[in-house]
Amino acid sequence: ETWQVVGIEAYPECRVSVYDQKGVRVFEAQPYLNDWDGTRNGRKLEEGVYFYTIQCDDDAGSVKKGSITMIR
Repeated sequence: ETWQVVGIEAYPECRVSVYDQKGVRVFEAQPYLNDWDGTRNGRKLEEGVYFYTIQCDDDAGSVKKGSITMIR
């Protein structure tokens, strides 16, 4: 399974980053191709809450933030 961000393919200028609870970035992509599978360096991440940011270069610095709960 992958994390799907509906409509993100229309915004290739947007950078998607995912962080663990300690604030360590575990994933980043620009453009995001709806392909993150909950791994870091090929290893499955632990269950828990992760945080994401979506920042688009043409969006006057606006950052969208939220959380993802990883359940395996």
